[in-house]
Amino acid sequence: MWRCADPAHCIWADWDDLGVIYHRASGKTHFINAATAFLLEELAARPLTVDAAAQALAAAQESVLSDEFRAEVEGTLLRLEELGLIDGA
Repeated sequence: MWRCADPAHCIWADWDDLGVIYHRASGKTHFINAATAFLLEELAARPLTVDAAAQALAAAQESVLSDEFRAEVEGTLLRLEELGLIDGA
């Protein structure tokens, strides 16, 4: 299960397909695409498994959920964890 780290530590801004997050805890600014922003918003609402996150993103993008798609989502989640924006629950 994955969940959003403390949302109070982040300041968000969105511009069409680009998002910007300032992470107060690290003092770093991150530029994210629309898919990553969607995943962060979903995880802020509730903890999700990789499969549930991939299904939600695939549905939102009207994409086919494949093993490759799931692997990309998992890679994104792992990177977000490295950045301190989400936690493995």
